[in-house]
Amino acid sequence: MSACDAIPTFFLLGEAPRPIGDRFVHVESLKERSRPSDWHIRPHAHDELSHVFLVRAGGSAMHADMNHFHFRAPAVLTVPCRCIHAFEFEADMSGFVATIGEAHLRRIVRQTPGLERLFDAPSVKTIEDDAALARDLSAVDDELGWNSAFSAAALEARLSVFLIETARALGAQGEGRGERNRRRAIAARFRRLLDAHFKEHWSVEAYAAALGVSPLGLRRACVDATGRSPSRLAKERIVLEAQHSLAYSNRGIVQIGFSLGYQDPAYFSRVFGRHVGLSPQAYRRRIARQGSGAP
Repeated sequence: MSACDAIPTFFLLGEAPRPIGDRFVHVESLKERSRPSDWHIRPHAHDELSHVFLVRAGGSAMHADMNHFHFRAPAVLTVPCRCIHAFEFEADMSGFVATIGEAHLRRIVRQTPGLERLFDAPSVKTIEDDAALARDLSAVDDELGWNSAFSAAALEARLSVFLIETARALGAQGEGRGERNRRRAIAARFRRLLDAHFKEHWSVEAYAAALGVSPLGLRRACVDATGRSPSRLAKERIVLEAQHSLAYSNRGIVQIGFSLGYQDPAYFSRVFGRHVGLSPQAYRRRIARQGSGAP
């Protein structure tokens, strides 16, 4: 792709950002969405929307948060909110995408702990049988067309079933109750808070205070859920944003460092180099040689 100043953030693809309702759900045919763009979806992100793709025929390449996935149908893909993603679909592909608002997801997760891990990171998995998932998603789509008594409750129930069956297809394990479940919930809240404030370089103590837990409690929750400390997760989030900017924009390295809260360009380069193993300049050159790593 050609360099640009920023990755576009959409409501739905191509639509300007706007407030998202408390129970937002959208189901759409992948053919309807992809054919007008000649089956190539350029890099973009959504602030408060997560996706589940059910690909029933054909294949594709997905680029998400600097990772590259190739797959053949039948397959399930998950894309969390704020993840920069792009696709190269084959012209004979077919399937559906379910788009779910963050507020609606949080409500479902409160009732079914463990489902939040569907959207910990972008993922792709080939599955043996897509018929059951297709029926569950069709039931969600059908419910969206109703406006009658109990529609909201029925939609939430059908969406919960679809997400549970998606988690099962992906091999996710449900959470038991108790201390482990509480730590997972703290870690999930921390990741959301981190997305909002990582450029401000909050301390672990500041994050803990905002979450209403002790710094030690936050550390235990993050290590339990991810295997990494909150300070490391914060550094990784900053470096990931730097990678996005180096790969997808033409901004200078000094400018990128400033945008991420680094007043000293040399220090920014050292932090980036420790985590990636390359200087920002070398990383950008490598991405350029690979064709930007995006369609």
